[in-house]
Amino acid sequence: MSLVKTFYDILPFNKSDDDSLRKQINKSNTPWKSLDTAVSNSNTVLELGCGQGWLSNRIANNYSVEVTGIDLIKENIDRAKGYNIPNTSFNQEDILQTTRTADTVVSIGVLHHIPDHDISLLLEQAILKSNQYCFIGLYHNSSRKAMFDFYDKYPKHKQYKLFKKMTRWIKDETQRKSWFRDQLRHPYEVTIDLSVLQAAALSTGRKLTWCNFDNDDQYDITMSKLKSYEFIPGFVYAMFEEEK
Repeated sequence: MSLVKTFYDILPFNKSDDDSLRKQINKSNTPWKSLDTAVSNSNTVLELGCGQGWLSNRIANNYSVEVTGIDLIKENIDRAKGYNIPNTSFNQEDILQTTRTADTVVSIGVLHHIPDHDISLLLEQAILKSNQYCFIGLYHNSSRKAMFDFYDKYPKHKQYKLFKKMTRWIKDETQRKSWFRDQLRHPYEVTIDLSVLQAAALSTGRKLTWCNFDNDDQYDITMSKLKSYEFIPGFVYAMFEEEK
């Protein structure tokens, strides 16, 4: 994990000014209806790799749940704590070592950045930390390949200018730079296909109840959006639930 920690110590992912992050926290619900449903039926939530706490704080701000966020980077944890949202707890902790569990476990964009660990095993471990629901976001093979293929058509020194054009909604330049580094300059990442999600459900005895993709053939769809200057990072999202 030292490789990843060093990368994010320089500039934590999604770092933004207080006003930008507060706006994210104050929005209603979450960006995913499936996660909203899970959280509304839970008493406790654990986010593995909470970053600066926008999602954990947003969940606590909208639902009557106890939310715990853990992250490897101290600056992230200090920032997440600083918003003083009730019913939250943030801890600098290695997600590989934690023994915490919760009704709903969330991990978005984290497990695919852990070197020297099998992504299938990491996924299974995250699922088994949940008492009922586990919401996961990971890089998808064909969608992610389309993103890199699109950017590789441009010289490296022009890629940030292109990224800026595609992310006009980001008003804070530091936040944009942290997104750019994470998406296009990260020293380590892996991608998955739907079979990895299906295998994880089988091995953990959980049910895969929702996924944003119906199939793995996402290359042309993603490339088409990128050519229209819509930034697509290449995520596949999935909800796992305990069998009833």
